[in-house]
This record gives sequence, C-alpha cells and structure tokens, in this order.
Amino acid sequence: MTTSIVVLGLPRAGKSSFIAATSHILQFNEIPTLLKFDHLSAEDKYLFELRSDWQNCKAFERTAGGPVHAITLHLKTDAGEKLSVYFPDVAGEEFEEQWSGREWSVEFTAAASSATGFLLFINPITLEKPLSKADVANAEQAILDALGDEDELDEAAAPMGMTVVAHEDVSEQLSTGEAIAKEVARQHFESSSEPSDPKVWNPRDADAQVKIVDVLQSIATFGGEQRWTLGVVISAWDIVKKQMADVTPEAWLTEQCPLVSQFLTSNSQNFRIKIFGVSAQGGNPVEEGDKLRSFDAQSERVEVVYDGYKGHDLTRVLAWTMDQ
Repeated sequence: MTTSIVVLGLPRAGKSSFIAATSHILQFNEIPTLLKFDHLSAEDKYLFELRSDWQNCKAFERTAGGPVHAITLHLKTDAGEKLSVYFPDVAGEEFEEQWSGREWSVEFTAAASSATGFLLFINPITLEKPLSKADVANAEQAILDALGDEDELDEAAAPMGMTVVAHEDVSEQLSTGEAIAKEVARQHFESSSEPSDPKVWNPRDADAQVKIVDVLQSIATFGGEQRWTLGVVISAWDIVKKQMADVTPEAWLTEQCPLVSQFLTSNSQNFRIKIFGVSAQGGNPVEEGDKLRSFDAQSERVEVVYDGYKGHDLTRVLAWTMDQ
C-alpha cells in the first residue's frame, strides 16, 4: 500500500530537516520507533545526501529552478504490514506562487489529487509577523518626534495603511515601528506634498498566516466534501521551549498563529488535525554544531512533542498522518 503525504509550508519551514532526520532514524535503528524501515528506494542517493548534511549540521540548500526530487520511504509496521509513504517534492516557493499567482501548478494538483494526508510545516524562526500594537504606537511617536509638528501626523502617517518598508539606509538595529517612522519622515522631507514613490504592495509581502490559510482554504475547496488528515508540525521546537517554557504545540499555535488556528477550528469538517512540536535538528546547527555531532546516537538529537508524548520518534508523525 502506498500512501501519499503532501508536505506544505513556506520556504525554510523545516521540511528538509524533517525528512532527513526521519530517514536517519529509520535506517540506523538507534531508537524504538512506531514504524520500521523496510527497504531502500530509488531515491536513496538523494536521501543519503540529505542525511549526510543533517548528520554534519550543514544548511540545506536548494537552487531555484533546480532538480525536483520526490521521495518514497518504504516502511512496515510491527505486525509486518508493508506500506510506502510518498512525498511529492513541492518547494516552499510554490506556495508563494500559489498565493501571488492565484493558481496551482499541474504538479501540485496531481499531488493533491492522490494525497492521503498533508503535513503543514510552520517555522517560528522564519514566520513573518504582522505589525503589533506596540510597533504602531512606536511608529506614531517616532513620526511626531521626526516631524516636530503634531498637526502633520495624519498626513505623514497615511502610508501606515500600506506596507511601507524602511529605506535601505535605515539601520537594521531599529525596531519595526521606528524603521517605518524613519521612512515616512524621509519621504516627507523629500517632498512637500506627498511621499515620494511609496512602495507598491506586493502579494509576497503578505503575512505568512494569510498565505497559509489561503493554501488550506484552496485545499478544502478542492477536496469538496472530503475530510483531509492534516498534521501541523511546529518546527524548531527547541527554540520555542527556550522562549516559552512548558508551552504545548496547541497553545503555541493558538497564541502565535491565531488566524491559522481559528481557520482550522472553524473548518473541522474539512480537516482532521493534530499539532506536533518537532525539533528535527535538535538545536542550532551552526552555533551548536559540535554539540549535535557529538551525540553517539544521532537520532536522540531529535525531539517530538504531542499529546503528552515526548521522545525522538518522528515516525509517529507519519503514522498519524497515514492514519496508522
């Protein structure tokens, strides 16, 4: 039996790390796992490269327009039932294109048509965040300070309704609100009438949650009355734990991705979900590379958290998504 799982996620969401770590866990048999490795696949050369990079704590690189690698993992259960999980290769950039171009590729349509379930990856490190109330408040005050005239606030702050990105000369040390304020002030002083050449909004600048929900909404519409199995993987869980001790994956999604959380809650007829906290690397591969490479059992670098389970078995994520 071959089960097709389509991996969803914006660029740098943690998909490659997950697949590489899962492949290592399956083939090296260092820890007890729910699913077992059965045999090699035709794509094992590519998997070997992924595993090697993961084991050596190297960054995963993908050249735009590079070769596509679909991956099949041949597995079996403790009872000896054989099954294969197929990962169609869908780059994170494709989800950007789906949002901005308002259409699916032929490859993604084919993958979704045969999918048994989906895995959605969200990386807290690379997740773009919208402006907070504090950002807006800081921007308003900084605009007042820069212009020196409170009566000019409304005119100068007009671009706040648009996505204004700070000029390249603005120091990266500034807060988001201060950077916006500096740009508004710069434009104001360069023109006595209206801001000069304000940034034209690009769909790629939209909030990450909006893009994710749009993809999920498209999948729900595509499936009609079908109820998809959707595993939500919160990547870089080691970072989450440092920032929010004792938080659960469900609580993190509710607090940090409220739009995604509310959409999934409101569309339970379309998606059967479970939320996993996953650290596939075990830490920062650049800053903690020596520590990570020192593990006798590299599988123990990995952490999986869900429903009270805390361990290293990434196959549990696959098993649930495959409904095993």
